[in-house]
Amino acid sequence: MLIEEYPVNDNFRVGLSEHVSRNAYNVDENWGGVCCVSAGFYNEFGAGAYLAFKEFSLEFRYGREIDEPRNRFYFMINYAFMSGKSSK
Repeated sequence: MLIEEYPVNDNFRVGLSEHVSRNAYNVDENWGGVCCVSAGFYNEFGAGAYLAFKEFSLEFRYGREIDEPRNRFYFMINYAFMSGKSSK
């Protein structure tokens, strides 16, 4: 993942991100009544944007599988409870 961040001031930041990833998902195979759990994999590339204010951030990310024509949209809200910053 590559992230470009622009600090607007001490508390507010905006940024862009690009990613290439190999992801896994759970596959529950049933072989004649015998359950076998395994993993499936897919490769993905994408881009996103985020806004961060103090310890709170909003992020939107778009991803597309490399091998199949599947699109994925991610929306994330994050809050850092223990960021290691001093509040002095």
